[in-house]
Amino acid sequence: MNTNPLTRIAAAVFLGATCGLLPGCALAPSSAPTQIEQFESHLQATPGGLLIAESIEAQGGLEKWLDEEVLEFRWIYHMSDRGPKAVVNTLQRVDLHSRIAKHEASDSDIVFGWNGTDAWIHPADASFTPPPRFWALTPFYFVGVPFVFADLDANFELLDAPLPFEPATTK
Repeated sequence: MNTNPLTRIAAAVFLGATCGLLPGCALAPSSAPTQIEQFESHLQATPGGLLIAESIEAQGGLEKWLDEEVLEFRWIYHMSDRGPKAVVNTLQRVDLHSRIAKHEASDSDIVFGWNGTDAWIHPADASFTPPPRFWALTPFYFVGVPFVFADLDANFELLDAPLPFEPATTK
């Protein structure tokens, strides 16, 4: 067998061209659904999902949301149950496709996030008191409504009757 790289390239080009001419030999286009198709199919599967789909469309649609690639925002959360100075203040970047997240804590060298599998924090002995696993994506799910509801693991259910709403009273 000839191991000359040019001979192998020429043979590969010849086989590729020949394969394209033979019936049944042409490469079939990928039939795997895109991420948007998967999300839309999931939303169309139930009456509750259809309501979510309407909300997403009213906000510009999934394609526009996913075209942005990364959502970046500042999250300032006052944890009054932990005292008046307990504040989470981070600049967050979340990849809209993978949900990989990185948070940079304001006024410190603490960085934490989600790598797609595990939550992490740097430095490992950081004084950050809220658990990074909880905080890595929780704010994203609030900021990303209604788009995050297209998640394939979300379940939708219509309520039998509307829930009564009691307006908040002012003091």
